[in-house]
Amino acid sequence: MVPSRGSGPESPGQATAIQPDLAHLAPASSHQLLSVHAGGQRSVVASPRAKSTTGDAVVVVGDIGGTNARLSVWMTGSETTEIFSKTYPTANHPTFECVMDELLAEPAVQAHKPQAAALAIAGAVEDNYCSMTNLDWVVDGAALQKKFGFRVALLNDFEAVGYGIPVLAEEDVMVVNAATCKEQVDASQTKSTDLRSPSLATQGPIFAANSATPDGCTVCDPPRWRPCGHGPGTDLGAASDDAPKVVMGPGTGMGAAQLMWAPKVVMGPGTGLGAAQLMWDSGSASYKAPKVVMGPGTGLGAAQLMWDSGSASYKVWPGEGSHGTFAPRGWKQLALHDFATKKLGHVEVEQVACGSGLELIYEFLISDEVANRPMLLKAAKPKAAADVSASALDGSDRIAVEAIDMFLAIVGAEAGSMALRSLAKGGVYIAGGITPKLLAREDARVGLLEGYQNPKLRSVFHDILCSIPLYVITNDKVGQIGAREYARSLLD
Repeated sequence: MVPSRGSGPESPGQATAIQPDLAHLAPASSHQLLSVHAGGQRSVVASPRAKSTTGDAVVVVGDIGGTNARLSVWMTGSETTEIFSKTYPTANHPTFECVMDELLAEPAVQAHKPQAAALAIAGAVEDNYCSMTNLDWVVDGAALQKKFGFRVALLNDFEAVGYGIPVLAEEDVMVVNAATCKEQVDASQTKSTDLRSPSLATQGPIFAANSATPDGCTVCDPPRWRPCGHGPGTDLGAASDDAPKVVMGPGTGMGAAQLMWAPKVVMGPGTGLGAAQLMWDSGSASYKAPKVVMGPGTGLGAAQLMWDSGSASYKVWPGEGSHGTFAPRGWKQLALHDFATKKLGHVEVEQVACGSGLELIYEFLISDEVANRPMLLKAAKPKAAADVSASALDGSDRIAVEAIDMFLAIVGAEAGSMALRSLAKGGVYIAGGITPKLLAREDARVGLLEGYQNPKLRSVFHDILCSIPLYVITNDKVGQIGAREYARSLLD
């Protein structure tokens, strides 16, 4: 297993000094940043710059989850330096405003007045407002901006992770499915407009398994909606805004496609089962394949990265697909589904593929008749997710081992479903703190990979999944890194 860079996450409530592991990733020049509003408004792309036009400026970066709010303060400019960071347990603070008050009262922060903040939040963000999914907090960007006097942008937590992916180093990821994907531009020739540090770009591809070759995609002029990698598309005319659209329709099969530009769903008759990712292309001949990112933690986050040739960079589109219905595979997962349905009424993917989902799986496994496995079940009791993981990794609990294997198979299956929905030839990335820890067990990767590739699929779709790279992100600060890159764009 490739370890996370740095010494690991700080303890809640403990302030930390400057951390070179994040500072060295900061791009110093010619770095294109982009800003996407998660609430269906138009995307704003900051222009490329050789040096920050604002000089040295201070930004607040937040990674706000159900358990902890990790905040840091950065000095940006020709160099990027962390001034202060601290993890605040959410249970100790009734509102996020209380956390910000505490941060801004820190002596190190009072000496450097922030000019912008980007906050990555576990929940759906709309119009710079978020009612958090797994925590009784409401975070209002406009209200924060009015109270504290600087620009505040809210991002879905996995939107921020998406913006962090292009600036990760090779050692920040673990390759699970080392497939070669095709992109329009060879990764070894990628320019610094790729949202990565120029110093990293000159060293070749960040992800060796992602070496790419042109696929000859034709691009229309003027700009049009088009299926990625399939040549000219149909001009859909004027649209109210650039939020994603999706279309599907039952017929002989079930066709499906997505258009990345007020979300809408259309159903109607069709002729077969087809799937394609559509994205807006502004006229450039350069094309890069879609990427998707997901990851279990307190919940299960997900986002898509779509290449925008007008800005020569990826845009990140967050989603809530993890709240879709759990589709079990095999008799044991079917039994889990029945068990969970009796407890929950309806079973979402997230409810069996996050921390509490691991607890639910363990509870299901120990619900078996004791006579079936008396030595294992006689004294078994429900466990917290951390205890299930620990007892599986040290081998002290065979039921826990079975639980994490089932958990990883479900995570892998959802990763594969995301790959097929988006035809994510740019790769699938699993983030979050749970998966890297579980993969420390020698055989754990097998279940994750089998769930992802799904050998029981029709061969054509199994082959597609085998051709799409699968990575596990081992740098647990990727969300903070992505939020920091977003915050930098607010300064221009």
